[in-house]
Amino acid sequence: MKCEMRTSSAAWLLSCCLGLASCGGGGGGGGNPDSAPAAGVLGCGPDLTVALPLLPTHSGRLLNNAWNRSAAGTFAWSQCLQDRTVDGNKQWGWSWRWPDNGDQVYAYPSIDIGAKPWDAGPGNDARFPRLIADTPHLLLNYDVEFQATATSRYNLATSLWFVRTPQVSSVPVEADISSELMIWTDYTPDMLSEGGGATLRGEITVGGRAWQVWAAESWGDASGSSTHRWRYVAYTARQRSTALNIDIRPFIDDAIARGLVAADHYIANVELGNEIAAGTGTAWVRSFTVSGF
Repeated sequence: MKCEMRTSSAAWLLSCCLGLASCGGGGGGGGNPDSAPAAGVLGCGPDLTVALPLLPTHSGRLLNNAWNRSAAGTFAWSQCLQDRTVDGNKQWGWSWRWPDNGDQVYAYPSIDIGAKPWDAGPGNDARFPRLIADTPHLLLNYDVEFQATATSRYNLATSLWFVRTPQVSSVPVEADISSELMIWTDYTPDMLSEGGGATLRGEITVGGRAWQVWAAESWGDASGSSTHRWRYVAYTARQRSTALNIDIRPFIDDAIARGLVAADHYIANVELGNEIAAGTGTAWVRSFTVSGF
């Protein structure tokens, strides 16, 4: 494991696909790359952000987030945000090419909703940051398909950042960041041996599934861009899957019980993406829904 850097009754919904040019080799999911619609490149800047429409009224962002690109050295890496149209519906996504022998996370391309605390405000949804106590349920539902080379190393992870106050500033306040919680549902097995200071703390059952708990009381930015430290916890599914339909509030409760998230803090954002450590691949998100608050 490695760190990721800037990695109510109403509900918001995003249903989109991440459609990209195909890659050879293995990977999760199915599909026929040869019949996939052509993808249009939105841009390949390492910090590129693209505003996306969400339903019913809220907006979100597509983030390229090649936050640790300097670790690739002289390798001619590439990572691009893309879109396409399928059956008249706009779909979004990303593709990547990183060293085949990569030994750490280079990037975390994702879809983001809320007010990610590493980025300048305002956020893209006024309901964030939201007090944990005001969020009795946080329902997450998604379905993702991959095409990736055999040398690829990655995960599929939801990330929540927690902050001490609901303040959203035009200048990021790193000192306000207290914890990060990740939920891994798919990963190449060697991703679990990444190290970086996280240790295995046990196992819990949520949604009828077993999850290992990895954590660190002091987590940092491997790129060296920030000296700030925060608490980190990751829940990794024993049975890997590229789809999930679950209330993730029990993960937050478990993290609170372990002293890794403070009960009086705020959920800043929710995002879904791939932490990428090696190889070449693409991702299609068939659906992504967060609701229940």
